[in-house]
Amino acid sequence: MELKEEQNLILRITKYAVERKFFTLQELYKDLKLGEGDPDNKEYNFLRSTLTCEQRSTQNPNHILVYYGKIPTTVRTPDAITTFENDKRYYTLLPQAFYNYVDYLEIKEAKMHANEAKKQSMLAIQLTVFAILTSILIGLGDLFLTVLSMIYK
Repeated sequence: MELKEEQNLILRITKYAVERKFFTLQELYKDLKLGEGDPDNKEYNFLRSTLTCEQRSTQNPNHILVYYGKIPTTVRTPDAITTFENDKRYYTLLPQAFYNYVDYLEIKEAKMHANEAKKQSMLAIQLTVFAILTSILIGLGDLFLTVLSMIYK
């Protein structure tokens, strides 16, 4: 069974986190359509219970998202620059999860190149077999013409 990136929750979350450095879980739920609050939604529950860590560091290899902190919002007006304290909890991707995602992309690329190399090698084998058969037929034809010329001389 082949893993489909569009359907794999961990890959979708990792790709999302790579594209956006910091985000709230609510933004993640909304953008990935995980159905926040639905008690029967397995993806939502798996994300909350297994993939996120509320501390800034983790020893759990299942965690891919870690709590980053609260990021203040800065608003610039013509008169002044105002910074508001933001109550939103921002998360970011753990470095190890990023490296795992890069490894996944490299493996995916290598697999694609391996499949292409396999196709090209099969074509090369087919061409070689065709060349060998052609050489044999030309040799047999030449031998046949030589025998005919000796008989009817």
